[in-house]
Amino acid sequence: MDRLEQYTLPLKSLDCGTHSYDYKLDDSYFALIRATDIDRGCLSAHVDVIKSPAVVELRFHISGHVLTLCDRCLGELRIPVETDGRIFVKFGNAYSEESDELIIIPDSDGTYNIAWLMYEFIEMTLPLSRMHADGGCDEEMMTVYRRYSVDHCGEDYAHDDIKKKENNEVDPRWAALKNILDNN
Repeated sequence: MDRLEQYTLPLKSLDCGTHSYDYKLDDSYFALIRATDIDRGCLSAHVDVIKSPAVVELRFHISGHVLTLCDRCLGELRIPVETDGRIFVKFGNAYSEESDELIIIPDSDGTYNIAWLMYEFIEMTLPLSRMHADGGCDEEMMTVYRRYSVDHCGEDYAHDDIKKKENNEVDPRWAALKNILDNN
């Protein structure tokens, strides 16, 4: 039995009209889908399948939250999800993704598994930079982060940099460049 069989829609055998499906996308879903960016979650997915003789329209509404890792401290981060999506499915000779919104499935197959499609809709709502709000990161990890970040390059460098700023020392290379600009 396919591990994602419960997300397969029998599109060809449906009567024309609207059919609704509801799914709970929890930790077991993300384990089945083998998600790499999302550790866990608790979401509800409502799918309306609108079948006509020429095309099948799939309308998705997904809401809830997911748990992933903070890019800064690697601590658990909860991100709310609220998204709508739409895909059109037509029947043809072979499977083909014609565009972002049109999929051709084999006429002989007549079914379509939406598990990965729902994951893609969820993934698209997540921000590119996933970080806790200021002050929300793990303090122990932030201490390590500050020590090795590019801005500080270790405590000794950071200390020397602060001393230079306090003494208003200017790097001689920058002073030479400034002289060139001033002479022009």
